[in-house]
Amino acid sequence: WGKALPCAALCGGVILYGSQRLKSRYSRDFKEKVVRAGLEKIFENLSFQPDGGLGEDVLRSSELLPSGRTDCHDLITARYRGLDFSQCDIRIQDGSGGVSTTEDSQRPVLVVRRDFSAARVLSNPGSWQQVETELAAFEERFVVFAHDPLDAMRIMTPQMIEGIYFLDQKLDVPLAFRFKNGEMSV
Repeated sequence: WGKALPCAALCGGVILYGSQRLKSRYSRDFKEKVVRAGLEKIFENLSFQPDGGLGEDVLRSSELLPSGRTDCHDLITARYRGLDFSQCDIRIQDGSGGVSTTEDSQRPVLVVRRDFSAARVLSNPGSWQQVETELAAFEERFVVFAHDPLDAMRIMTPQMIEGIYFLDQKLDVPLAFRFKNGEMSV
């Protein structure tokens, strides 16, 4: 047993290492051959970076996510029906922290689904004010925050509220939106 146990452990390690490499290669090949081909059929000006992600500055300035270590991958930058967008998968670890505020005149408006537990503003509203909307069904699912309620009123038109509500119904996942400088982050 003296030599058999270390030999078995070494063989097991080699098999595990080989299977991880095979899984990684399969995943990379699948993304490059299948996912990219599917995305190219739908989007214009496509840039797909399986190992890419949004920069730390973009994530931090979104004011939607708690602080912590982030891991981003599957960055897609493209155009869809005349609208340019970027998106990626984000995993947050060990998040905590308060709300950061902006000093400029283009203050953000946040719309957060009530069960989106990663949203900093839900756990620590700070100087954010909660703003009510006209749609009761929307209010049951979402909370709207702004530093100035007038900013929220300009953005949260009936059409925007309806669009967010129907997107939520279709996706049924925790959502958060940030509106600032004419841009919307989801």
